[in-house]
Amino acid sequence: MKKFFTLVCASIFCFSLTASAQDGSAMDEVKLIQSIFGKGKKEMVKQIMADLPAEKAAKFWEVYDKYDADRQALVRKHLVALAKITVKAEALNDATAAAYGKERGCYEVKMAKLHKKYFCKMNSAVGGFQALKFTQVESYIENLVQIELQSRMPFLGDIQTLLPKD
Repeated sequence: MKKFFTLVCASIFCFSLTASAQDGSAMDEVKLIQSIFGKGKKEMVKQIMADLPAEKAAKFWEVYDKYDADRQALVRKHLVALAKITVKAEALNDATAAAYGKERGCYEVKMAKLHKKYFCKMNSAVGGFQALKFTQVESYIENLVQIELQSRMPFLGDIQTLLPKD
């Protein structure tokens, strides 16, 4: 797990450096995140799921590829919305904040439904233990991505005063 954690942290660090060097457009960040956590993420999952027997591995990757395509479509839409609020944070008003809040809630519900749907499919394909192992690694990666995205989003209002000063 330490090797996996190091690999994920290194990917996020590379993402941070590369994104800083980009022109900052939302689509560049979407492409960058998808390139790191699309194909690169699959390599991390392969490392964790390496103990699957050959007959289960084929079934697993078939379900995984469908899951990842659905997940990427949801994430792409969410990143575009997140980029809009990040760029316009200083001019944010009640209406745009409420719209983003609703979008964020819808995104979380859709992701939860996606996870449930594909856990059931993974369970049928490779069994409960392997399905849960996949769910755990997927959750771990998604949480790290969310932390990275939140660290890039400016805080709203007085919440910054609660944070420790560097």
